[in-house]
Amino acid sequence: MTGVNTAGVVKVSSDRSSIPELDSTLGGEWFLPLALLLSGIMSHFINAKAAAAKWIVSPRVDALLVCGGLLLFVFVAHVFYAAFSGAYIQASALALMAGTIMFTDTHFGASFLRASGRQSKWKSHYLAPLIGVAVISATLASSMTFVTLALRFYLSIVVYHYAHQTLSLLRKYCERNDYVLPGLQGKLVPLLVYSMVSHAVLVQFSDRSPSFQFLGLTMPQFDMAPDWVTSASYYLIAIVTAAVCFVIAYKGARESKPCPAPILFLLVVTASMFIMSGDLSRVLWLYVPIFLHGAQTVAESIAACRESDGAVSVKKTVSLLVPSMLLGMAAMFGLPFVLIGFGIQPLLAYPAIVVTVSLWHFVCDFAIEFSERHHPGSTAVRMGS
Repeated sequence: MTGVNTAGVVKVSSDRSSIPELDSTLGGEWFLPLALLLSGIMSHFINAKAAAAKWIVSPRVDALLVCGGLLLFVFVAHVFYAAFSGAYIQASALALMAGTIMFTDTHFGASFLRASGRQSKWKSHYLAPLIGVAVISATLASSMTFVTLALRFYLSIVVYHYAHQTLSLLRKYCERNDYVLPGLQGKLVPLLVYSMVSHAVLVQFSDRSPSFQFLGLTMPQFDMAPDWVTSASYYLIAIVTAAVCFVIAYKGARESKPCPAPILFLLVVTASMFIMSGDLSRVLWLYVPIFLHGAQTVAESIAACRESDGAVSVKKTVSLLVPSMLLGMAAMFGLPFVLIGFGIQPLLAYPAIVVTVSLWHFVCDFAIEFSERHHPGSTAVRMGS
């Protein structure tokens, strides 16, 4: 199944009973996202005349695709359906398949087409990247060791890719809403996001991370992170969260600048997905790569199709997203069969494609952000003329 649960095992879900943590002191893992939410609500109550928030696409699209509304809907539907129906596995598989085609495959293709900056000749852009991906994937798939090590490396860095995208979106919301965090204040939010991600990675490399399979392959274990380091990283998250909450409340009280809704929602969703553990975390991370990360990229692609008057062009949006979906499907559905046709083991073909396409996607996203920040109005940002 293309792209399904691409990063589903990257979560804080291992047994943490061997070290002290926040569960016994601050109300458990739910304290952090709730504290962020309450501080934002307080900043709005303090200043009830706050200006309406400005969004990347529109309030409805952003709430669904960027700020986690669609992820929350699918997550809650899964939990309730699992509680009352034995057919939830089939429903979940259907949702994952549909979401993969609509968001995961599309977000792979959209990142390349936007980075290339030349949408008008998208047909000619299929061949070169697909050949490159196939060659590199075939090299990886020539050895089980190569593939498993590459997947382990991918699982260690993909969460940083998620964090980088989150911070990029937060920066855009801050710019649109004139929400300025000067000096040290401006470093707190990136520190919070990266500390949560680093904690998730440390858990992967601790002796509390059980052996697991990913994409049908058993991942090698590297028990390198001492318990005290993992524990310290968790407490660092709590300290930085308290500081961020204070800054949010302070700006609302002293500067009459409440935290804009999209910034608040995005912070809460990010904190929830990296701090939750146990069964709920496993369910949530089943959908995060598709219905949050992939959906965010699709929303940014829609925003890149604005006309000069600021309105989103339906024609440009369709001409970007349809080829993007086809390119993503060709890579994630078609290339594994090509490799198998050349004698690559089926068990290794798809994982090798996932790693190669994902790394290619990371580079494309970096190119897009670089272009947005240093060359405003470039073709990597605005598709079409």
